[in-house]
Amino acid sequence: MKKTIIVIALASICLSCSNTSTKSTDSADSVKTSIIDTAAANIAYGSINFGISEKEFKKLLPNTFNTVGSYEYAFYPTFKDDKLYLLEIASVSKPATEIESSLEPLAENLLKVLTNKYGPATESRAKLDFFDFKPGTIQWQHYWKIHTKTLKIGISENSTGGTYRTLLWIYDEPTFDKIKKENLASDEAQRLKDSEKF
Repeated sequence: MKKTIIVIALASICLSCSNTSTKSTDSADSVKTSIIDTAAANIAYGSINFGISEKEFKKLLPNTFNTVGSYEYAFYPTFKDDKLYLLEIASVSKPATEIESSLEPLAENLLKVLTNKYGPATESRAKLDFFDFKPGTIQWQHYWKIHTKTLKIGISENSTGGTYRTLLWIYDEPTFDKIKKENLASDEAQRLKDSEKF
């Protein structure tokens, strides 16, 4: 009887140590993933980090057109106070008749590249709806959130209508949201100012 109790007690101790070890490993993996996410969140593309100046950007990426995966895209940086916060990677514009034959393969190429790096998208939309397009709008298809970095793949219609582009936006979300709020407040102030003219 005493031997049975001792064996049960030892087995119980071993199991609790095993669970603690698993929890410790899980915790270490979580910390490691968090560190990787934080480091990845600062990278816009290659060696280009959010917050660099326009001059630094041009030195690191002197060409507008660059190859990503199997296709060539144009790279358009956006700065606020001479600090990069948004990188738009875009295809050349195509007519509506080439959405399926040209633009969707360009979007699929970007999806494969980002899935290789970050795994499946945080959110995905099954299929584009051609009738949802409006001039100046974007239909986002895939979205990743990596700590403070957001990546979105979609297809946009030109503001004058009739032509379309595949887009990838990579942006620092806190800065992007702050600028968006500032722009909305500025627009509202301008509307109020203009309303006094009538």
